[in-house]
Formats: sequence, C-alpha cells, structure tokens
Amino acid sequence: MPCLIFHIILQNQELTAASRLKVFLHRPLSQLGYSLIESTSKCAPPPSEKSAAERQRAYDLHTSKVLEAAEAGIGIFTLPGPFTTHTPLVICGLTLCLLAQISACRFKLKGPPYTAGRDRVRLGLAAIKVLGEVWTIGANTVKEVQVIAREALSLQI
Repeated sequence: MPCLIFHIILQNQELTAASRLKVFLHRPLSQLGYSLIESTSKCAPPPSEKSAAERQRAYDLHTSKVLEAAEAGIGIFTLPGPFTTHTPLVICGLTLCLLAQISACRFKLKGPPYTAGRDRVRLGLAAIKVLGEVWTIGANTVKEVQVIAREALSLQI
C-alpha cells in the first residue's frame, strides 16, 4: 500500500510539473494576453517581447496548449489525496496555470466554457489558500491572485 501511495503522489507531481512547463512555454506565444496587474505576482514571468509577426504565427496551437495545460494543472487538485505535502514550487506553478485561466476567461472564453473557467480559478485559489496554511508563500500568493482575478474578471472572492 505505501508503494501505491508513493506512486500516486509521484504521478501527481509529474502531471503538475508538466502542466506548469506547458503554460510557461506556450502562453507567451498564445492569444492569451497579459494584464498589467499580472506584473504584481512574483510567480508570473514578464510578457513576451516578440514581434507582431512572431506572435501571430501559431497562436491557435499555443493557445490550445496553454488552456489544456492550465486545465490539467488546476484539475489535478480535484483528485483525492493530501496535496499539502507538495513543495512551495507547486504554488508558483499553480499560479501560472491560474493566470493563464484568468486570461482565457478575460480574452477568449464565452458562455459555459467561461463559467467553467471561472470555477477553475476559484478551485485553484482554494488550493493555494490551503497550501498557504503550510507554506507562507501560499498565503501571500493567494492574495496576489485574488487581486488579479478581481481586477481582470470582476470576481467576488
């Protein structure tokens, strides 16, 4: 049984790491714009400084990859198990996924996908809040992301 639990935790960490990496790599090349308020997050990289021609190329591909990764990265926290055992790195990774999801809600999603996206934002914020009970950076980060979400989406959090 301990071996099975270790295996599940390892898979969870690998999926989370893969999602963070996909968001980090694909978002600068996607249609998911950056809000100025995102620069207040210590976990968010600066927006890409690519030329308009470079940004235009393959937008749809990269946008879909970012959305897929963000959904997976946030969705991993719906699985049963103690996710408070994660390292603080998962907080910044989840923040990247949340910022991408917030951007998708603001710039791309409409109707039911928009509602589902906002729900994922709330889920991710709840996960960071719980992680903040273990890691100080989580308590700080949840406040940052709440401000960003309120500003970008007019969420009542």
